[in-house]
Amino acid sequence: MKKFSLLLSLLLVAFIGNAATETDVLTAEAMGLNANYLNRTHDFGERQYISNAYKSDKGAIQLRSKSNSGIICTQSNGNIRSVTISVEHGTNQVDVYGSTTPYKEVSNLYAAATKGTLLGSLKESGTITVEGDYPYVAIRANNGGI
Repeated sequence: MKKFSLLLSLLLVAFIGNAATETDVLTAEAMGLNANYLNRTHDFGERQYISNAYKSDKGAIQLRSKSNSGIICTQSNGNIRSVTISVEHGTNQVDVYGSTTPYKEVSNLYAAATKGTLLGSLKESGTITVEGDYPYVAIRANNGGI
Protein backbone atom coordinates (compact mmCIF):
# COMPACT_ATOMS: atom_id res chain seq x y z
CA MET A 1 0.00 0.00 0.00
CA LYS A 2 1.31 3.41 -0.93
CA LYS A 3 1.62 5.55 2.20
CA PHE A 4 0.82 9.24 2.45
CA SER A 5 1.04 11.53 5.42
CA LEU A 6 -1.49 13.96 6.73
CA LEU A 7 -0.11 16.78 8.78
CA LEU A 8 -3.10 17.62 10.85
CA SER A 9 -1.14 20.47 12.16
CA LEU A 10 -4.47 21.23 12.83
CA LEU A 11 -7.62 19.34 12.61
CA LEU A 12 -8.62 22.53 14.04
CA VAL A 13 -11.82 22.38 15.72
CA ALA A 14 -13.08 25.79 16.59
CA PHE A 15 -15.78 25.54 19.18
CA ILE A 16 -18.19 28.35 19.95
CA GLY A 17 -19.48 28.16 23.49
CA ASN A 18 -20.31 31.01 25.82
CA ALA A 19 -19.26 33.47 23.06
CA ALA A 20 -15.65 32.28 23.23
CA THR A 21 -13.76 30.60 20.41
CA GLU A 22 -11.29 27.84 21.15
CA THR A 23 -9.03 26.05 18.71
CA ASP A 24 -7.67 22.53 19.16
CA VAL A 25 -4.48 21.86 17.22
CA LEU A 26 -4.20 18.12 16.78
CA THR A 27 -0.69 17.05 15.80
CA ALA A 28 0.99 13.66 16.07
CA GLU A 29 3.09 15.02 18.92
CA ALA A 30 0.17 16.59 20.82
CA MET A 31 -1.77 13.35 20.48
CA GLY A 32 1.13 11.14 21.59
CA LEU A 33 1.13 9.07 18.41
CA ASN A 34 3.92 6.67 17.51
CA ALA A 35 4.63 4.11 14.80
CA ASN A 36 1.68 1.88 15.77
CA TYR A 37 -2.01 2.12 15.01
CA LEU A 38 -3.51 1.95 18.50
CA ASN A 39 -6.56 3.56 20.08
CA ARG A 40 -5.44 6.55 22.14
CA THR A 41 -7.44 9.09 24.14
CA HIS A 42 -6.40 12.75 24.00
CA ASP A 43 -7.69 15.57 26.19
CA PHE A 44 -7.73 19.15 24.93
CA GLY A 45 -9.25 21.18 27.73
CA GLU A 46 -12.87 20.15 28.08
CA ARG A 47 -12.79 18.27 24.78
CA GLN A 48 -11.66 14.72 24.25
CA TYR A 49 -10.64 12.83 21.11
CA ILE A 50 -9.92 9.18 20.44
CA SER A 51 -7.60 8.36 17.57
CA ASN A 52 -6.40 5.30 15.80
CA ALA A 53 -3.63 6.87 13.73
CA TYR A 54 0.08 6.56 13.10
CA LYS A 55 2.97 9.00 13.44
CA SER A 56 4.75 9.06 10.09
CA ASP A 57 8.52 9.10 9.80
CA LYS A 58 8.21 12.85 9.12
CA GLY A 59 6.19 13.41 12.29
CA ALA A 60 2.79 13.84 10.64
CA ILE A 61 -0.48 12.09 11.44
CA GLN A 62 -1.11 9.25 9.03
CA LEU A 63 -4.61 7.82 8.60
CA ARG A 64 -5.72 4.77 6.68
CA SER A 65 -9.14 3.85 5.34
CA LYS A 66 -9.55 0.65 7.34
CA SER A 67 -12.52 0.32 9.69
CA ASN A 68 -10.53 1.03 12.83
CA SER A 69 -8.64 4.17 11.72
CA GLY A 70 -9.58 7.79 12.23
CA ILE A 71 -10.02 10.52 14.83
CA ILE A 72 -13.27 11.10 16.69
CA CYS A 73 -14.51 13.61 19.28
CA THR A 74 -16.09 11.98 22.33
CA GLN A 75 -16.52 15.05 24.59
CA SER A 76 -17.31 18.60 23.52
CA ASN A 77 -18.33 21.95 24.92
CA GLY A 78 -19.54 23.84 21.86
CA ASN A 79 -20.16 23.67 18.14
CA ILE A 80 -17.59 23.21 15.39
CA ARG A 81 -17.23 26.24 13.13
CA SER A 82 -14.36 25.12 10.89
CA VAL A 83 -11.87 22.35 10.36
CA THR A 84 -8.48 23.10 8.79
CA ILE A 85 -6.27 20.29 7.55
CA SER A 86 -2.69 20.57 6.32
CA VAL A 87 -1.76 17.76 3.95
CA GLU A 88 1.98 17.07 3.91
CA HIS A 89 1.74 14.96 0.75
CA GLY A 90 -0.63 12.54 -0.88
CA THR A 91 -3.62 12.59 -3.14
CA ASN A 92 -6.16 10.56 -1.20
CA GLN A 93 -9.22 12.17 0.32
CA VAL A 94 -9.92 13.05 3.95
CA ASP A 95 -13.59 13.11 4.95
CA VAL A 96 -14.75 15.27 7.87
CA TYR A 97 -17.97 14.38 9.68
CA GLY A 98 -20.05 16.16 12.28
CA SER A 99 -22.48 14.71 14.79
CA THR A 100 -24.96 15.99 17.34
CA THR A 101 -24.17 13.02 19.59
CA PRO A 102 -20.75 11.90 20.86
CA TYR A 103 -18.83 9.33 18.88
CA LYS A 104 -18.24 6.16 20.90
CA GLU A 105 -15.46 4.43 18.95
CA VAL A 106 -13.43 5.00 15.80
CA SER A 107 -15.29 2.23 13.97
CA ASN A 108 -18.38 4.52 14.11
CA LEU A 109 -16.87 6.27 11.07
CA TYR A 110 -17.49 3.19 8.92
CA ALA A 111 -21.20 2.61 9.54
CA ALA A 112 -23.87 4.71 7.83
CA ALA A 113 -25.96 4.90 11.01
CA THR A 114 -23.12 6.25 13.20
CA LYS A 115 -20.66 8.18 11.01
CA GLY A 116 -22.60 11.45 11.19
CA THR A 117 -23.11 14.10 8.54
CA LEU A 118 -20.41 14.58 5.92
CA LEU A 119 -19.27 18.19 6.42
CA GLY A 120 -16.76 18.15 3.59
CA SER A 121 -13.78 16.43 2.02
CA LEU A 122 -10.26 17.56 1.18
CA LYS A 123 -7.54 16.12 -1.08
CA GLU A 124 -5.12 18.92 -0.27
CA SER A 125 -4.64 21.45 2.50
CA GLY A 126 -7.69 23.57 3.17
CA THR A 127 -10.49 24.62 5.48
CA ILE A 128 -14.03 23.33 5.71
CA THR A 129 -16.49 25.89 7.07
CA VAL A 130 -19.23 24.17 9.03
CA GLU A 131 -22.84 25.20 8.62
CA GLY A 132 -25.19 23.98 11.31
CA ASP A 133 -24.61 22.98 14.89
CA TYR A 134 -22.37 19.96 15.32
CA PRO A 135 -20.58 19.61 18.67
CA TYR A 136 -18.68 16.48 17.62
CA VAL A 137 -16.22 16.06 14.76
CA ALA A 138 -14.56 13.04 13.18
CA ILE A 139 -12.12 12.50 10.32
CA ARG A 140 -10.99 9.52 8.31
CA ALA A 141 -9.20 8.68 5.10
CA ASN A 142 -11.77 7.95 2.40
CA ASN A 143 -9.67 5.54 0.34
CA GLY A 144 -6.17 4.29 1.04
CA GLY A 145 -3.80 6.05 3.39
CA ILE A 146 -3.06 9.73 3.83
